[in-house]
Amino acid sequence: DVVCTDPHATFAVGISNGGMFVWNLARDPRTSGRLAGIAPIIGTPHCGYDTAGENVKVPVLLQVGSDDKTVSANNLPMPGKSSDVCITNRDGDGYNYLSGHRIT
Repeated sequence: DVVCTDPHATFAVGISNGGMFVWNLARDPRTSGRLAGIAPIIGTPHCGYDTAGENVKVPVLLQVGSDDKTVSANNLPMPGKSSDVCITNRDGDGYNYLSGHRIT
């Protein structure tokens, strides 16, 4: 089967883990050229996954909640520090995510 898509009108959206996945789509040179943009919802990449290629440029609409304790947008106290690279979630699981300003 042949599937025709318009890369100027194709967007990837995902919530939570799906939001983390669309970052992978946007960073991967095999898929980034097929996307007009991504919109991750409460999903930021895990710390250390900010490895986009130099020529990978995909517009992003990032939606996070300032009170989200699982996938936080920044470290406390709000709004965090500009030097923050990773955010440790506040729900006790100990996962680390990239800080919002590092990925947008």
